[in-house]
Amino acid sequence: DPMDATNSISTVLEYHPPTEVLSAPFLHEEFDPEAIVRMLKLLVPERIITIHTSSMHQGAATPYREPWYGTPFGSTRIDDETVAIWARATAEPGTLRLPDPNPFIPTDFSLECERAEQAGIELPRLPTRLQNEAGIELWHKTDATFRRPKTNLCLAIHTAEAYRSPLTVVMTSLFTRQLSDELTEFSYHAEVAMLHYRVQSSNSGLTLMFGGYSHKLPELLKRVVSKLRNPDLLKDRFGIHRDIMKRTYANFFKEQPYQHAAYLASILLEFKRHHILDYLNVVTGDELTLEGYRHFCTTILLARTRVQALCHGNASTAQAEELVAAARTAFGCEPPTQAEREETDALLRALMLPESKEVWVRQHCSLMPELQRAHINPDDTNSAIEVYLQLGIDERPRTMLVEMLEQILHKSAEQQLRTVEQLGYIVWCTTRFTYNVVGLRFIIQSSVACPATLDERIEAFLATVPTLLRDLSTDEFSDYRQALVDRKLEADKKLRHETSRYWHEITPLPQYDFDRHMKDAKVVKEITQEELRAFWDEYCARESPMRRKASFQIFSGQHALPPAPDGVVALDTLEQISEYKKTMGLWQSDLGIRGNGA
Repeated sequence: DPMDATNSISTVLEYHPPTEVLSAPFLHEEFDPEAIVRMLKLLVPERIITIHTSSMHQGAATPYREPWYGTPFGSTRIDDETVAIWARATAEPGTLRLPDPNPFIPTDFSLECERAEQAGIELPRLPTRLQNEAGIELWHKTDATFRRPKTNLCLAIHTAEAYRSPLTVVMTSLFTRQLSDELTEFSYHAEVAMLHYRVQSSNSGLTLMFGGYSHKLPELLKRVVSKLRNPDLLKDRFGIHRDIMKRTYANFFKEQPYQHAAYLASILLEFKRHHILDYLNVVTGDELTLEGYRHFCTTILLARTRVQALCHGNASTAQAEELVAAARTAFGCEPPTQAEREETDALLRALMLPESKEVWVRQHCSLMPELQRAHINPDDTNSAIEVYLQLGIDERPRTMLVEMLEQILHKSAEQQLRTVEQLGYIVWCTTRFTYNVVGLRFIIQSSVACPATLDERIEAFLATVPTLLRDLSTDEFSDYRQALVDRKLEADKKLRHETSRYWHEITPLPQYDFDRHMKDAKVVKEITQEELRAFWDEYCARESPMRRKASFQIFSGQHALPPAPDGVVALDTLEQISEYKKTMGLWQSDLGIRGNGA
């Protein structure tokens, strides 16, 4: 990274002349054995200082207080007997030796794009699909922009088992944590060689991400997938990671209220969504056992999978196919059945809010489940709200109109609701995507007003939008439009940024619109003020029969839960949300068509 390199070099300049700043930290030009011997003679037990930080050291062991924060501390001399034992210690023969050579150090830094240029081969500008079979879909692009000997490989392993129940979700997440733990045996060597990997769980299965020097990437991939198929899943690490997950789930309820409002939105709007309380119940209960967990991870989870892959960077078509074939062989699993494909596809469906009727989803401590109430922060005085206007399928020009509204309204909402009305510091207007459905949302977190009042104030602001849009001068509108175009056309600064953009077109929702930013920018340039005002009046105005609105409200303990207004659907418990979702329709999805390669 240029900024990191500049900071590092400027620091080295304090100690070395400019001609040596690049080599001095690594190159030792003089060999002085006497200095080395003098240093080694100082490394003796008599000179040891140990530092131990723990809550167990209290009372007489920590009689002093440091002056800035009052932290207690103490110091004790190591007794002579212990020092003598250390001094007599000897290493067993063969236990002290130089480490084995790092297997991940690259030696081939040649570029595939240069080979193609020398052969007169024109490389595709966008990713191309190399395979599209029942169990594998492979996309590939040889990089000719950044021209580095590095490759990024992304693998999405889809399995219907991962999200079948709260128990399987917890076991899948626990598996990725324990797998990452077991991979540390060689992760240090990989990181030293600037190779990186990440293993994560998702609603549809597992995600594996690899990146770094392309020469040794196959070696890293081989070791990771080998461990994936043959994990140790030790009992003691199972217990440790189970406790970590228990704390993670419990700590979720102490996050900021506006984050809980966004989470409630996901719970309502997504067709199938387990609640984090279900996961907390699993890790604290008896349903999760070591034997069941091991059986699930080694026999059930990856029995039938579908793999989506992207190989992007310094890799040829043949090399990309070899990488994915090696991974697929290591998995050794069958492709999913049609029923399982439909089950995983159903996870990517959004529910439709009713027209001309508001839905309020409210959370108040008085109506929380006991387990949730036990973990909230009772001292948090903030309430929060997310007002969401659901605007339809994510397609051009609709999404571009929504993003133009965000571009224009964000600062105005901030000015009115935060600066003028002083409702709270957190005031946002952003675009929300729920899979293939787009909407506009307004978020406020406040300690001075309850969510019902915040909803009123947001509605009052929304009532001013037609005037705000009408009063925009031509130059002002052009500036907003050009700012959005510039944002769309901003160049990727690194290979991984471009990889990420391509990967999000492949999974979780396969759309394959790899030059989306350019198509979007072209549509934005053609948007007119009249078109934007008409769109607002048709879908967002309060009096519009096509308006779809939900208000997600988080009440702090200091704010009472008021009666819901007439005509509003109020959902105040998880059971009410679950029942209401059964009455909601699904937005159209062509996922199955696109997922099969159309």
